[in-house]
This record gives sequence, C-alpha cells and structure tokens, in this order.
Amino acid sequence: MGTFIIVWVLSFLGNTKDEDPEPLQCIRQLILIMLPFGLLVLFISGNVVIFSLEWDADKTSPKYCHPLLYWYAYCVLLIPWACCGMLVLGMIVQSMCNIVKGLCKK
Repeated sequence: MGTFIIVWVLSFLGNTKDEDPEPLQCIRQLILIMLPFGLLVLFISGNVVIFSLEWDADKTSPKYCHPLLYWYAYCVLLIPWACCGMLVLGMIVQSMCNIVKGLCKK
C-alpha cells in the first residue's frame, strides 16, 4: 500500500505545468521537501525494529526465526548505512583536498 502511495505522489509531482495555480505549486514543493524526510524516518524506525529483535536459537521456541533471515535483514540495513558513511567520508576527503589545493596556490 505504501509503495502505491509513493508512486502516486511521484506521478502527481511529475505533471508540472506552468499554468498550474499557485496553491498547487506550493503543495508540490511541500511534498518534495517532506517526502525524503518521511522515508528517512521509516528507514530509521525499520533499523530500530530489526536491531532490537532478540535472536532465539531454540528451534522449539515460538519466537524462533531462522538465522538466515536475521543475517539478511542485517545486511539489507547495514549496506545502505555503509554506503552513506563511505559517501560522507569521500566528501570530507574531497573537501580537504580542495582546501589543501587552495592553500598551495597561494
């Protein structure tokens, strides 16, 4: 259901026309600003739920879940965080290189 709503919102945003009334353009801008924040909140809350689960190794327990499912969930959540971390690290290194190049030119 959530995917359909996101697709509907994105299709709504893609139909921009210059003759659209001002309130409609304001609504589009508000949605474009709020949508990434909402998706970030969903992503972080998913992380909290997955990482707060307790791994029960007893196969007779009603809370038992196959370890492969836990490892898959951890990998699916950790890979985006690792990519974000590498991206931030790359931006920091690039900024430091630009600062050093600027100092060396003087």
